[in-house]
Amino acid sequence: MQTGHSISEKEMNEWSQWLIDIQKLEQVFVPRSLRPRAFTKIVSRELYAFANAPDIGYGIAVSTRLQNDKGQVCCSLLFGRSRVAPLKKVTTPRMELTAASVAVKIIAIITGAMEYEYEFDKIVYWTDSMSVLQYINNQTSRFHTFVANRVTTIYEGSTLNQWRYAPTQHNPADSASRGLRPKDQRASEQWLLGPKYLWEPESQWPRSEFSKELSPEDPEVKKVYATLAAPGDIVTTDELFARYSNWKQLKTTVAWILRAQKCFKQRRSTDRRLRAQGSEALTPLSVEELESAEVSIVKYLQQTHLPENGKHIGSIQKLDPFVDEAGLLRVGGRRAKVPVEVKHPMLLPKDSPVTRFILVDAHNRVGQLGSNSTLSALRQKYWIARASFLI
Repeated sequence: MQTGHSISEKEMNEWSQWLIDIQKLEQVFVPRSLRPRAFTKIVSRELYAFANAPDIGYGIAVSTRLQNDKGQVCCSLLFGRSRVAPLKKVTTPRMELTAASVAVKIIAIITGAMEYEYEFDKIVYWTDSMSVLQYINNQTSRFHTFVANRVTTIYEGSTLNQWRYAPTQHNPADSASRGLRPKDQRASEQWLLGPKYLWEPESQWPRSEFSKELSPEDPEVKKVYATLAAPGDIVTTDELFARYSNWKQLKTTVAWILRAQKCFKQRRSTDRRLRAQGSEALTPLSVEELESAEVSIVKYLQQTHLPENGKHIGSIQKLDPFVDEAGLLRVGGRRAKVPVEVKHPMLLPKDSPVTRFILVDAHNRVGQLGSNSTLSALRQKYWIARASFLI
C-alpha cells in the first residue's frame, strides 16, 4: 500500500473482521491424541488423504480412521497442508493434479516415518476432480509434460483402486485450500475429525462412480498426427539412383539415408544412452558411413542385376565368384599378395547406370589419362565384365 493511500470501507471491514476472528481462535480446540484414552484394542488402522485445488491454491488433509474390537470408529486429522496458486496462471485441472501428486508424496512421508511403529491396513486417496480420476485411469492417451510428470508420480506411489471420488462439500481439503473462519463450526469439525461418512460403515460412503473416458478434445492430451504416403509418392531405389549422375553424390545421399534410419531406431529405443546419440545427427559424415553406403549400393546392384550370384552369366562364372562375410559377391581364385579389395574386387553388373557413374569417377580420379589407366584404377576395388568395352 502506498504512503498516503486511504483505506476503503471494504478493506476496513475485512481488517476489523480479521481482528475479531483472531480473538475467537482461543475457542478452537485441537485434540493432541489420535484416539481417546478409552479407545483401546485397535484392530484396524486406515489412512485417508484428501486433495482439493480451487483457483486460489491447493490443500491436503490426511486423516486416520481407527477401529477397535467393539466396532467403534475414531477419525482424526493427522496432517494438513495448503499452498497458494503460483503467480503464473495455471488451469484448474493442473492444480487439482498437483494436489493429488502432493498427497501421494505426503502419504509416502507419513508411512515411512511410522513404519517401525505400525502399518496401515488401508490407504485411500480422495479427490473431487473428475479430470484427475480420468487422467490416472487413462492408459492410452499421451499427455503434455506437466500432466505426464504428475501422473507418473501418482502411479509410482499409489494404485488405481486406491483413488475415489468425494463431493466437494464432503472433502475436508476444501477447507485447507479456501481457508476457514472460527465461526465455521461444521467445516472446522470436518477438517479436524474428517467427513462424517468416515465414521460410518464403508457401505454408506459416497459411491465412487465416474466416467473414465477422457475427451479427445482435452487440452492436456497430445494430438497424434499420422502421415500417409500414397502409392504414387513411393520412390523406389532404382528411381532414386536415376536422379543422380555422379557417384559421389549418390553415395553421400545413401549415407545420409542410412544415418537417418539409424537415428529413427535410436529414438524408439528405451536406452537413454542410445537416444542421446541422436543429437549427433547433423555432424559431418564419417569415412565409415560413406563406405557403408558404398557397400549397400553395390549389394543392391548385385541382388537385382546378378541373381543367384551370377550363375547364369558365363563371363562371371569364369571368375570363380564367392560371397564374403558382408554378403558381397567378389572375384575369387587370385592368389597375389595384395590387399583383399584388390585381390578380390567387388563384381558390378555392366548394364547398370550406377556402374557407369563408377567408371566416370575412376576416369576422373586418374586425370582422364586413358582407358588402361581408368581400368587399372577401377580394378583396385571393382570388377566389371568386359569393362574395356564400356570405357
